[in-house]
Amino acid sequence: MNSAYSRYAFQCLIWSFVVFGGVVSGCDALVGGQCRDGLVAQEGLCVVDATGGTAGAGAGGKAVGGKGGYGGQGAGGAATNGGGAMMGVGGSNCQPPMTACPDGCVDLLTDIGNCGECDNYCLSEICVAGTCVGQTVGHVVAIGMNYAQVSQPMRTLLGNAVFLVPQNPVRIIEWYEHADGAAVANIDVVLAEQAVLRGRTMKRSSYNQSELADKLLSTPQHVLLIYDQSTAGVGALQPWGAAMKDAIHQFSAAGGAVVVLASTAGTAEMGKWLLSSELLTVNSISAMTGEQVANNAPGHAVGLSVLAPFLAKPVTVSFDVTVDPQQPFTTVLSRKSNGAPVAVHRVMYADP
Repeated sequence: MNSAYSRYAFQCLIWSFVVFGGVVSGCDALVGGQCRDGLVAQEGLCVVDATGGTAGAGAGGKAVGGKGGYGGQGAGGAATNGGGAMMGVGGSNCQPPMTACPDGCVDLLTDIGNCGECDNYCLSEICVAGTCVGQTVGHVVAIGMNYAQVSQPMRTLLGNAVFLVPQNPVRIIEWYEHADGAAVANIDVVLAEQAVLRGRTMKRSSYNQSELADKLLSTPQHVLLIYDQSTAGVGALQPWGAAMKDAIHQFSAAGGAVVVLASTAGTAEMGKWLLSSELLTVNSISAMTGEQVANNAPGHAVGLSVLAPFLAKPVTVSFDVTVDPQQPFTTVLSRKSNGAPVAVHRVMYADP
């Protein structure tokens, strides 16, 4: 094999890995200054066009766009005789009201797989005006743990809470602005692990407190995950809970799940946040590090497969909660010594 050909073969292989992740989809030597159809000249080689295809020629009232390159688009040919241009294969020249999504050109107002935005699938298979019709009840799960340290029962518990909703992928909006760094890192690992175990996928986003309410209602979301805000300033969480209350209740009443973590770490004011947001009437929280946690509801969706009793990690808390007939809840996990709630689940119904 001569050196020129060896260099060509090597370059071809490298180009294919860079552009196609190791899948060779087309690479020829440049012969006579020309490349065969579908390839373009690049550093003396003919490779698949990674930036887009060529324009198609318009004729007879319709113009067919050229074939788009990998990740690119083929431009439609000029329309003639009153005909419209058609987008090229792999292109994104969608004509209104169509929008380019991975599925192709879709109508976000009615497409059940792309309702309101790309990849938002309606389980009811009904999409009206960009909104999925039909809903399940909403959920609130309060867990007296911050996940700076983790055990296997805690992993299962968080997975149960976050994946209560039936949608897939699960769209999770998170608030960890004032959370412990170790807790954030551990939760990343736990959610990835639990998603794999359950055959689920996720789309996660995070926002600061000032943005959260707007983003919660302006974009399709399924789960709101509130981390233990242990580094928030003294007195900050109570007014923040009140400010976010309406958006959170609207979200959960529409079928969203709200998962809230609390502990005695830092300022230890997540109980006040829960109270002012009116998700749970929490009077106080109590440390229970090193005590045993019991599973009161092993058949409940949140308590399912959570091994118990298990040892409470540092900064784990139990809740002193006033039972409100307007806010009935299930004690899923409890402090074994006195039955005080450690993890509770509340069903949120749509307003009549």
